[in-house]
Amino acid sequence: MTEHDTPPPVPEKDLASRFPTAFTILFGLAIGRVSYDRWIAFIWPLLVLTLFISVVISIGTLF
Repeated sequence: MTEHDTPPPVPEKDLASRFPTAFTILFGLAIGRVSYDRWIAFIWPLLVLTLFISVVISIGTLF
């Protein structure tokens, strides 16, 4: 089989493959028996809220 015969890579379908991981996060999740997908679903709104607050404070410092 040559390199031209290989099929293209299949994109990952689960949410966890789209986010970077850190050993400490994965270790803590493993101890707590929490799946990475469930962790992302929990932390995502908090990250968006943090971003929103940071933007508001940054715009507030301009005036």
